[in-house]
Amino acid sequence: MAVLGQFRDLDRPDRFVWLRGFVDMDARAEALGRFYGGPVWAAHRDVANATIIDFDDVLLLRPVAADAGLPAGRRPPPGSVEPAENTFPALPVRTGEHVFACFTRFADPAAPADHCRRLAASPTWPSAQAALAEHHTGDVQHLRLAPTARSALR
Repeated sequence: MAVLGQFRDLDRPDRFVWLRGFVDMDARAEALGRFYGGPVWAAHRDVANATIIDFDDVLLLRPVAADAGLPAGRRPPPGSVEPAENTFPALPVRTGEHVFACFTRFADPAAPADHCRRLAASPTWPSAQAALAEHHTGDVQHLRLAPTARSALR
């Protein structure tokens, strides 16, 4: 398991977002089983769980391409669009959704608003949004995240 990044949500101070990467779903089951069945979690789980309010807002994601910029995970074979089975059921995941997650890094706090203004003014953005909407369910959700000091994604 690779901890790819951990973030504070700038709009919800009680929210913590993190990304873990696994080579495949079997490796996910093995790594999570070792961690949650191991001595460190056993010693600290009660204290850790007491700080977690929302623990089931979890998505199973996979890269859209081999060069998507995230170091862990294999792209499924072409044409494979079926959702992956949760190989570690002790950790609930959101199901019945098809999502597209996009991470964009900005150099300064004013840049995201400028980026959104430029997107809104782009003549091609409405068709891009429509094309994405054909492939996902639910509402678009924007999170403003700030990497923690130890986050590998910055």
